[in-house]
Formats: sequence, C-alpha cells, structure tokens
Amino acid sequence: MNKLLAIITVLALLNSCVGYVAMKHVPKTYEIRGEATKESLISTWGQPDKSEVINNKEHLTYNKELSFDGVLLGVILPIPIGVPSYNKITYILENGILRHQISDYPETISAFLCGVVTAGHLEFGCYAK
Repeated sequence: MNKLLAIITVLALLNSCVGYVAMKHVPKTYEIRGEATKESLISTWGQPDKSEVINNKEHLTYNKELSFDGVLLGVILPIPIGVPSYNKITYILENGILRHQISDYPETISAFLCGVVTAGHLEFGCYAK
C-alpha cells in the first residue's frame, strides 16, 4: 500500500499540475526583404508539400512536425483531447521573388494551471492566461 501511495505521489509531482491548457494554430505573416527566388527556396527546403497560385501570387507550403489543436486536461495524469494538425510554413512569391512567410504554429489561447512548478527550483504556484 505504501509503495502504491509513493508511486501516485511521484506521478502527481511529475505531472506538476491540475488544470488545463487550450492550444490553437495561429498563423503569423512576416514580410521578407531581399531577392530570394523560388529556386533558392526549393534548394534549401526541397519540394513543397503544396503549391498553388492565389491572386497571381505563388504559395509554397511546407508541412513541418505534427502537433495538436485542442485541450490538455491535467488531473494527476495529463489527458490530451485534440485534433492532429501539421505546423506549416507558407512562402508567398510575387513574380518569382520571395515576399512573405506565413508561419502557422500552435499557441496557448487559454490556460489555468496549479501545482508544483520546476523552474530551476521546486515551488507551488498557479498560472492563468
């Protein structure tokens, strides 16, 4: 019985929290200055996963690592509830010249956590966003 209690205590400390974190992919657009071309982009990144023309601008999309949109509930053990989605980078070319980059990565949109926090040292605390 003592061994089971010790295991549950260690798991609770490793989990470090009770609460939730909601994640959602949020695209951000960046302007690119310079004269990078489609050829230089493909020589660096390889062939894109998707290529399309929208409003006379070529869009080259690269799927990066797999991530999730959804919620992570924490009650002693983490319980993920989400939809798998790729992190994406889309490059937009005008007349063959790279002009914009759209990065689509997950961000925390809402969170509430309480528990043991390990930021260089152990302490109990809460966080809300």
